[in-house]
Amino acid sequence: MKHRYRGRFLHLLAILPLIQPSGYCGAPLEWTFTTVSRTVWSKGEIVASPSVGQNDLVYFGAKDYTFYAVDSAKGKLAWKYRTHGAISSSAAIDDNSVVYFGSEDSFVYALNGDNGELDWRFETGGKVRSSPALSNLGILYVGSDDKNVYALDTADGTKLWKFTTGGKVSSSVALAEGLSIFFGAEDGFIYSLDADTGEKKWAYRTAGKITASPVVGHNNSILVGSEDNYMYCLNGRTGKLKWRTLLNGPVNSSAAIGPSGRIIVGGGGDELYQLNPVDGSIVQRYKARGAIVSSPAVGKNGIIYFGSNDRRVYAVDLSGEMVWSHQTSGRVVSSPAIGPDGAVYVGSEDHKLYAFKSQPGLAKSGPAISSWPMFGKNSRRLPGLIEEDNETAPHIVFQPQSQTRPLGQQVALIAEIHGQGPFQYQWYKDGEPIVGQTQPMLSIGEATNDDTGDYFVNIENQFGLTRSFPVTLTIKPPKPAQIVLNPKPLKAEYGQTIQLKVTARGSGTVTFEWLKDGASLDIAQDRIEILDDYSPIEGYYSILTLKSLQTNDEGLYSVVASNQYGKMESTVAKLSVDPSHLFKFSITSLEDDGYLKIEAVGPINHKVVIQESTNFLKWKDMLTIPLSKPLPPADDSSGQPDLGLAELRLPVLPVGEDLEQKKVEIAVRLSKLAIAKWISDEQGIEVDPDSLEVELIFILSRDDTREQQLKQGYPLDPNHPEVLKRLEKGRFFRFKLIEALAPAP
Repeated sequence: MKHRYRGRFLHLLAILPLIQPSGYCGAPLEWTFTTVSRTVWSKGEIVASPSVGQNDLVYFGAKDYTFYAVDSAKGKLAWKYRTHGAISSSAAIDDNSVVYFGSEDSFVYALNGDNGELDWRFETGGKVRSSPALSNLGILYVGSDDKNVYALDTADGTKLWKFTTGGKVSSSVALAEGLSIFFGAEDGFIYSLDADTGEKKWAYRTAGKITASPVVGHNNSILVGSEDNYMYCLNGRTGKLKWRTLLNGPVNSSAAIGPSGRIIVGGGGDELYQLNPVDGSIVQRYKARGAIVSSPAVGKNGIIYFGSNDRRVYAVDLSGEMVWSHQTSGRVVSSPAIGPDGAVYVGSEDHKLYAFKSQPGLAKSGPAISSWPMFGKNSRRLPGLIEEDNETAPHIVFQPQSQTRPLGQQVALIAEIHGQGPFQYQWYKDGEPIVGQTQPMLSIGEATNDDTGDYFVNIENQFGLTRSFPVTLTIKPPKPAQIVLNPKPLKAEYGQTIQLKVTARGSGTVTFEWLKDGASLDIAQDRIEILDDYSPIEGYYSILTLKSLQTNDEGLYSVVASNQYGKMESTVAKLSVDPSHLFKFSITSLEDDGYLKIEAVGPINHKVVIQESTNFLKWKDMLTIPLSKPLPPADDSSGQPDLGLAELRLPVLPVGEDLEQKKVEIAVRLSKLAIAKWISDEQGIEVDPDSLEVELIFILSRDDTREQQLKQGYPLDPNHPEVLKRLEKGRFFRFKLIEALAPAP
């Protein structure tokens, strides 16, 4: 049978321009909508797949930066919204007609579906070509060219978490409700993440980029194509390969699942395939006149709709017979959407959206009765109910899944049903009916320990009753905030930018407060930035960034992590800052009057503070002098600030003494090792020599008192008489640039 069909397809293709197959009819075109005037500068091509709302509006974006809503009956514009980038992302629509989509301006948008007003927008770090997927818990999942997948709260666009891959993410997310999400990335991996936390469950590597979107098939199988020319089927729980099938080119088309379970996908070249879901073997194929990037859609009437780069929209039946085709004026890479009434909507690069009626004479309308009949699962890109006309008891296609959820978080259990409605639902816990839980989805707003138990649902229609498999819901106790990775000690140079990082875990949301020397850090300065975020791999984390370091940034840094269940402080990280290399001083000479002359050099018109200490541990400001005397620029000073000079004279010897003899008693600009040894000998304190300042003066002489100095007629420095009052034997002095507004090196 397989070879007979294949021969017929190729033969029909060869004579298609001359003889149409029996039963062929013209395309049932209902209306077209044009985005913009077709001028050389306009870019109104439609590559996104349309979405169909419950309010009789069809939504789609175009490359003219505009998102459109048109009336499904006549194709008249209802409203439009302008973004700042091309739109290739297809929209998801919630029960309140809020429309979610991405734009290449890097934003994810949420619009009021009735009037187009902006509810919120969220900025990612790259183009958003991925189509959002919406869960029953009100979480929106979407990928970005910044290599991340984001989980957003649909209430206000708040980021719940993000997961970073190794490549751009234009693939759209597929949901296994309440448990996992699946998507591909241009790093060649297929990923499975925990839908609640974003933690990676598994990743499967292919040999090519993945831009196609996964499909969730029977028994939680994950179906997705890769640019390595293969179609893959993976175990959704483990990520293990079930089968793969080589097609005739890179697989950028996303699959649909037909009513018999066959997998229908464009093969990257010009062929549309039907694959056996058990082993991936090729059952049927249909050859178009151009490459197929468009994802197929399968109607309840057994017709497969898809577009091609040959500028045509095709409708073929499950046996491969062409029902109709329609020639557009541009490539058709947009994926068709089938509305509940059977109308088919698809865009073209000729700037037009096309609407086709269901085939005349066929009573059946709407999408096929399958778990995934079109791109995004259904015309609203949502998980949910598909009703069937056959007179049988309800059939559960996707069973509820066992879950472990944190205390206080939302819980949703859902069973996807096929059958003829209306349906009556009753959820049970531990064998007893739950009062008020009579909807398709069991929803718990804030889970408590009492919600732990075994659940199932009875679904009944006029033809019978079906019971789901029992599942277990486990509510785990809350965990107080706990530091996982402490900030690390750091030594840096003046003017550098440094970062300190802490990570923590705990139930709910973890917040952070940074401390310096035991007190809350002043974060009002422009030089200080704090980024708090969540990563599925690291958990919650906080990064403290200090720009243009100053020596007064030195200190002991720690951070307190908190959630509603407790808090924990990190260990202390010491930040050491070496002074600016633009500031230096030199000792010119011991002069005849007993003074030590020092020259301080630094950025002009800034100031130097002189500090003193007896033990090198506690320093006290003594005197401030300006760097006011300009210095001529050096030959290699290009790009450096202008320098200034300050002169200072310190009295270190009594008048009349033999200067040459006393020089041996004076230590100036001591080595780190010598200073550390003196502190150890005199103070009994062990000091690491590498932690010491270099630019120091230590006065070892000065046996005479201030009173003796005056009696001896010791000269006073008229500019700095305060210095004389403070100089004593055994004192350290250091010179520090006052760095506020000082330029970085």
